[in-house]
Amino acid sequence: MGSRPQPPQTLPRGPTPKRPPQRVAINNWSGFYCIGAMGGYARKTLDSGIGTLSGGFAGGTVRLQLADAASLLGVEADARLG
Repeated sequence: MGSRPQPPQTLPRGPTPKRPPQRVAINNWSGFYCIGAMGGYARKTLDSGIGTLSGGFAGGTVRLQLADAASLLGVEADARLG
């Protein structure tokens, strides 16, 4: 005859497995951002005898943000040339 399996309460217990550390999402929005850039050029010949008008423009927006767990501070600047 073979051996009988032991009931679960009499089996030796091994160490209790530890849970892995819980991951916490950390979002940090601090940084320097170049939000946008723009530019263009146009040329127009006038029929009134004045001549040709032409010109261009350029510009952009930049942002600096500093963040911690409870607050966000941002500074933004726009510039255009034309």
